[in-house]
Amino acid sequence: MIDGIGLAILGFYVLMGARRGALASAMRTACPLLAYGAAFFGASLAGPLISRWFDLPRLLGLALAGAICFVLGLIGAAIAVWIIQRRLGDRRGSWPRGGLDRIGGGLMGVAHGAVILLLLGVLVSFLDALRISGAADWLHSMPETDTSRLVAMSQTAIEKSIPAGLGESGPSTRLATEFVAHPAATVERIQKVLRHPRVDSLQQDRLFWVYVEHNALDKAVNQTSFLSIAHDESLRTDLAELGVVSEAAKSDPRVFRHSAKEALKELGPRIRQLKNDPAFEKLARDPEIRQAMASRDTLQLLRHPEFRALVKRALKDTR
Repeated sequence: MIDGIGLAILGFYVLMGARRGALASAMRTACPLLAYGAAFFGASLAGPLISRWFDLPRLLGLALAGAICFVLGLIGAAIAVWIIQRRLGDRRGSWPRGGLDRIGGGLMGVAHGAVILLLLGVLVSFLDALRISGAADWLHSMPETDTSRLVAMSQTAIEKSIPAGLGESGPSTRLATEFVAHPAATVERIQKVLRHPRVDSLQQDRLFWVYVEHNALDKAVNQTSFLSIAHDESLRTDLAELGVVSEAAKSDPRVFRHSAKEALKELGPRIRQLKNDPAFEKLARDPEIRQAMASRDTLQLLRHPEFRALVKRALKDTR
């Protein structure tokens, strides 16, 4: 169904492009394409600066910079197209609409439609993630997206763009990429991992978290609770698919331990930041938070504004 809607949209843009001709279609297509280009390069350059200026997590800074550059690029491209159209004046209407001109317009329509379909694929992915998480009851009747080629192509484009925009490939970048590119699958996999008894044992292992907090990572990865995860192939696979550890960690427990140390190294400073935050003790006494923690209701925790603010502060760059 989703692919059918996508084909209908693409067909509409092809027909409109063929009707307008190559030049008119090219000018219409240039606006979103130039805006996307401005968003990609602008986010890469300005994202880190915006994160520091506004005291935001890096990924949010990247998204904000991209949105600003997209709008500026769209405005700039629209002004340029308007100037070109003014220069051409009435001459465009007198130009012949031959077969090659129609074909060129149709090809421009394909490019314009592809831009729209990319946005549609991303939107559908996030709606599917909301459906799986149970956060939106009205999405329960939404069709499955697993077999959609439109969604798959959008996800591939995002997978390639986020690491390039962030300029790194660490655990936090891999996890962010997986979430943005495959939100539904990531939500489902996170829920599966958090429900696993071995992960529950690790969560209850206070000594493990003390080691992580104080950067004693060799001791942390030799804890029994962690070793039980390292030698569980299905859990290794799930964590690798989430981007927490490298792809090579799927098949080798030793590689898993080494790769996990990289992720835990990033986690330690954030744990210290959480514990040193004045709001931490206040939230720990909050009955609503305690109930959500006891029932392992992640969504209830994320709905709490003070908890979200605490997490936001912990996710800031700790360098």
